[in-house]
Amino acid sequence: MRLLIILAQYHPALNPNVYRWRAIATHWIAQGHEVHVLCTKRSGLPEETEFEGVQVHRAGQNSLLDWVYNLLHAKRRRGEAGGDLPARHGALRKGLEKLTDLSWRSVYWPDGSCLWYLPGRKRALQLLDTYAFDGVISVGAPFTGHLIGLACKRANPALKWLVDIEDPFAFVDAYFINNRLLYQRLNFRAEAAVLKAAKAIAVTVDTAKETYGHYFPGIEAKITVVPPLFDPGLVAASDFEGFEPERIHLSYMGAFYAPIRTPDAALKLLDLLLERHPEFQNRLLVHFFGEIEYAVKAAFERYPRLVPNLRLHGLVDREQVAAAMSKTTFLLNIGNTTTYNLPSKSADYLASGKPIVHISATDPGYSRPTTSSGRTTPIDTFVAFMADHPMLLSIKSETIGPEAADSLAKFMMDFQYQQLDAEAIEARIKPYRTAQIAEAYLRLLVKE
Repeated sequence: MRLLIILAQYHPALNPNVYRWRAIATHWIAQGHEVHVLCTKRSGLPEETEFEGVQVHRAGQNSLLDWVYNLLHAKRRRGEAGGDLPARHGALRKGLEKLTDLSWRSVYWPDGSCLWYLPGRKRALQLLDTYAFDGVISVGAPFTGHLIGLACKRANPALKWLVDIEDPFAFVDAYFINNRLLYQRLNFRAEAAVLKAAKAIAVTVDTAKETYGHYFPGIEAKITVVPPLFDPGLVAASDFEGFEPERIHLSYMGAFYAPIRTPDAALKLLDLLLERHPEFQNRLLVHFFGEIEYAVKAAFERYPRLVPNLRLHGLVDREQVAAAMSKTTFLLNIGNTTTYNLPSKSADYLASGKPIVHISATDPGYSRPTTSSGRTTPIDTFVAFMADHPMLLSIKSETIGPEAADSLAKFMMDFQYQQLDAEAIEARIKPYRTAQIAEAYLRLLVKE
């Protein structure tokens, strides 16, 4: 098959969509398919190139900030390894961010990647004229990618178009996408048009499918759940240091997205742990891998007791993350307040076989009936994904106190030398391997 993936960013950007679709694209190449990716520009990289067998086409800007990066040919930038660090954000940068919030972010539509739409649409239509694609996949967020896909579908009504929703759009009110006071009705009309025109729709979790069915009645039959992906071909780096064998290592892998995912509850719990169990002060190291924005970094500064125990690594290559995951003692997961998102790293955590400490942050306002009595309970998608994991400690953020800290101390002492065996890991991770996920997408494209 000849396939086009419309994706806002691609290598060398490091984000969940790139991880997922780079693994799928290279898998399809290995199977003999022809794969093209349409993404945004990156200074220093050609607009037309081949990478790992994938034909990469670049057009337009991912965001206003990326336009500045490209204009200045910046080497260090947000979303890339060793990129734009919070410590470098001085008064001028913070002032510009505030000005941007009051101006650009208050009027753009549909999202911060709107600068990509016109050049991306133009290039996509050119590619449609040049190649007889057997299928087109648009990936969002950002939603702009789906609008480019919609333009392709309208230009060629027979086109097999798959809409992959990693993050929902119109009904999201937990975090900022655009100015809802101006655009809420337009948001719903635009997403309804995309959902109606698509041949098939993919989401990562059942609760997202249910939520779409609620807001867009009649569309649920089009939606298939394609869960997070574990890439078994990822080779761990051999030169990652910082994990002394005599220490207990607790590692968080991923970004924070205020206000739906912040480190505050986890830091409060760890601070209580050191207060109540001082024996951990010289043994425990807590590692954070991923970008920490300036606003989020302030949370770390509120817990001075933790400073000697914290290691902030920033955004690093996937190979280094894999190496760190293999060496850590425990994995830390911080849940979302929303119920329609599942962290992409969930499959990686499952495949590690490591004991997991999970901070459940699900907003009690998001719930669904669970019993015949009609009572409701918040949905924690990470706990549901992990099912009966035998080494999972889940702590609700609103219950963090002395008892939770004591539970964490006991969990660490009980499981610091344990890990799931290879057979148990394989049984759990098989449905999430790249081959299975890639095949699920192909089935959606070819089904009648």
